[in-house]
Amino acid sequence: MNQKLLDIVCCPLTHQPLHKASAPLLGTLNQRIEQREMHNASGTILDAPLQAALVTEDERRIYPIYDGLVSLLASESIVLEDARCAAGLRFARPGRAG
Repeated sequence: MNQKLLDIVCCPLTHQPLHKASAPLLGTLNQRIEQREMHNASGTILDAPLQAALVTEDERRIYPIYDGLVSLLASESIVLEDARCAAGLRFARPGRAG
């Protein structure tokens, strides 16, 4: 995703800045998607692995990127707090210890 676009895009619910999801976060989410344990905010079970995504500054919500386009629909977002609790993990922002 273009850095200029990343600098201006924000969460439509909280208006927080977004950053790229780390490879470990995507790996964890994709494992849960493969096991059919991941759903989006509208309750739909996810069945396709995430290639990329954006995460809110507070790391509570993720917006998937499909074919290079970020989906900023709240209903298609994934609530990370649910994923953290289920996986027992803290998802660190790239470049940040955690």
